[in-house]
Amino acid sequence: MMLHSTGCTQNISNYCPLNIGHHWLLPAKRLNFWRNQVRGCWTLAAVGKFCLATGNHFPETFFYGVEQRHELIYLAEEAKGYTKLSNVTFIYANITQVNFKEFDHFYFYNSFHENIDPENQIDDNIELSESLYNYYNQYPCAALNKKPSETRLVTFHSFEQEIPPGFKLADISCNGLMKMWIKT
Repeated sequence: MMLHSTGCTQNISNYCPLNIGHHWLLPAKRLNFWRNQVRGCWTLAAVGKFCLATGNHFPETFFYGVEQRHELIYLAEEAKGYTKLSNVTFIYANITQVNFKEFDHFYFYNSFHENIDPENQIDDNIELSESLYNYYNQYPCAALNKKPSETRLVTFHSFEQEIPPGFKLADISCNGLMKMWIKT
């Protein structure tokens, strides 16, 4: 997941920092949705490609990537070192250790799917467990439910289990895979 603070645009034609792969660039550049917001945006980081792409494209915005694997935080920090980005921070933590009050807006990239999909696990360090998957989705849902109106949430490849009822769909992009929500 990612925590966020300001800015975005839609055109991806000539944008490819770090040669990170096209599927990260469209969501990163499509985030006009967050323009002129403050503080931080939060995401589950893995190796931090999305945080680095959005941080590079929106230098006035602060992005915080959260990852529970120490080795992936190390790789994300190493990649960040090449970019010299000062607006991207990686946090070594589990979702249940994140204080949602510290962040304004949120991005979810089907963050917990690896808990139920043995074919697409990043590694074998994460337990396969439907109950853990449900718990991890319920935690941000409860935390987002406490956020003030105008809180923004972007989901990509999500089953929408982390979205509380108070969030209304504001926009859809990427052939329906990316959805932008605003808390009313």
